[in-house]
Amino acid sequence: MNTQMISSLLPGLQIRDVQILSEQIVSERREIRVQLTLLAPNDRSVQPSREKVLIGAVTEKWMSMKFKAVKRSAYDRIESTVLHQILPRFGQYAVDELEPDSVQEWIDELSESYSYSTLTKSYQCLNAILDYAVLRNLIDHNRIKDRVMLPRNDGRSLRDVVVFSDEECERITKASYSENDNGETDPLAPLLPFLLHTGLRIGEALALHWSDIDMQHQFVRVRRNVKSVRNRSGKPNEPHYITIEQKTVKTKTSERIVHLNCEALQALSKLRRRSDSDLLFPNQSGSYCSYASIRRMMQRVFRSAQVPARGFHAFRHTFATKLFERGVEVKTVSSILGHSSVKITYDIYIHSIQEQEARAVALLEDSAHIARSA
Repeated sequence: MNTQMISSLLPGLQIRDVQILSEQIVSERREIRVQLTLLAPNDRSVQPSREKVLIGAVTEKWMSMKFKAVKRSAYDRIESTVLHQILPRFGQYAVDELEPDSVQEWIDELSESYSYSTLTKSYQCLNAILDYAVLRNLIDHNRIKDRVMLPRNDGRSLRDVVVFSDEECERITKASYSENDNGETDPLAPLLPFLLHTGLRIGEALALHWSDIDMQHQFVRVRRNVKSVRNRSGKPNEPHYITIEQKTVKTKTSERIVHLNCEALQALSKLRRRSDSDLLFPNQSGSYCSYASIRRMMQRVFRSAQVPARGFHAFRHTFATKLFERGVEVKTVSSILGHSSVKITYDIYIHSIQEQEARAVALLEDSAHIARSA
């Protein structure tokens, strides 16, 4: 049994857990071989055949293992892929009957409606399930690996980079600090101008404690994250999603220091610091805010500011785009945003970067024209 293969399938397991799982699988295989030997006829030319196992059943076992190995938010994404892309198409297929041609047809159909990112996640997920079937000795090898072609990535994996204009940013900021008819301001609304001037992910901002803020040196330490995940308690009358803290951020490079400009500092000054919570943006009980409550607050601010409603990432996109407009190089922007690679930043903001490159070349042309005129 190859423990490296187990580690690749379940990267969250510790080395000791991998060894235990490997020993367990070897033991199971040994027991199956003994049972087949006892049940086999005297004619040794007759080989025992595997019982027909459906991909849906294998997927269920694989998912139970993934639940223990990955973060809750990652499991939610995997579950969504399984439920919406894989099981509807292949759940009733026998695991040893799945052919590359069937998977290729599936990928081609998905490509007509889904992004490149969804295609790759779906194909990788199906591959991992079949690798798990190999690991469990249900099939001899994964017949679809390296035998299916994904369409060329033509940019469909990238989110539409929707940004706020300068005027919209001013309106959002003004509405975030404005008082209602009772002379009160929304305690969560300063989050929006804070996002506009830091580029933090929404989960990173909601996880911030006052101890993460260095007012003297004017920066914030980003070192934790909160996520909205499915509530699996099974209890009635509970919300479908709950907010949980992740002790680690999205990637290693996401743990970073982000400097605060005057606008971000002003947003912090507008916050009501509570004695019962060290969080910057707590809910009424002093714990982490839910994504749903932040969306409701955003809707109120958007209506007041007369700005079209947009998602959380519009604030981050706006922040990054304005940096590019001011000539900040892509490597620096990538570091501030906490991307795992410069390529990710370039791919997302390629249009903004190309616009800045075109302007830079035009400046050289203007300089040459001035020199000739002189």
